[in-house]
Amino acid sequence: MRKLLFALACAAAMLAAAGCSPKANVETREVSGITDNDAIVNGYISDYKEMPSYAGIFLGTSEDDMKKAIMDEHPGNLAQAPKIDVDFDIAIETGELLEPNTTYYYQAYARVDGKDVKGEIKSFTTLESIPEANVTVETEKEVRDLTYDNAKLFVRISDFETKPDEAGMYFGTSPDEMIKVARRKDPMKLYDYPSFEIWFDIIADTKVVLQPETTYYFQQYAKIGDTEKRGSIESFTTPAAPDTPQPESSAPEQK
Repeated sequence: MRKLLFALACAAAMLAAAGCSPKANVETREVSGITDNDAIVNGYISDYKEMPSYAGIFLGTSEDDMKKAIMDEHPGNLAQAPKIDVDFDIAIETGELLEPNTTYYYQAYARVDGKDVKGEIKSFTTLESIPEANVTVETEKEVRDLTYDNAKLFVRISDFETKPDEAGMYFGTSPDEMIKVARRKDPMKLYDYPSFEIWFDIIADTKVVLQPETTYYFQQYAKIGDTEKRGSIESFTTPAAPDTPQPESSAPEQK
């Protein structure tokens, strides 16, 4: 009888342990693209039966004081995929720039079956300053297709010996408080030209919602490895919103 009770207790303990065990495997991977104010955090999610409802990272300047900084509701954007590779640009996803020469701690996680499954805690240190990249970034002063809520912004990148790994844009309502809102990895793809051009459509390429009659500042950049070169800061002002036609009120019928 004692043996039976012991066996049942062991079985119950095993079932309880299985029920509490993580329902996914989450790996925190090394960061890439570290600059003085940004980095790209990479992660890997696998071995799940239920598709993660969202994924992201915890971030902070101390292992004991990390907060949930990123929550992506469509991790990997791959429905029913057996595994998911994720990469999060901290500046773009959080809307905040990192501090130079600062050590940050981060941890990838995935929300599975209502619980956060976390990976290993790792760290990185931002650069003290950005060395000059051998690249020229030219920003076109004339904004194209400007409306009260959208615009197309242009950048030409040239004079580089090594193909840029990334190109993008800083943006804001003050030249002193711009944040990174767009990035395009491997912008040249298979081409081998001495220069190339990129257009950024505000609505399509960023999460920014423009307001009518507002001045915006923007600055394009290109990055080779960990070195980043920026173009000049330019600005534009959105026009007023079109008047909304008011519905005509019908007069009551005379009896």
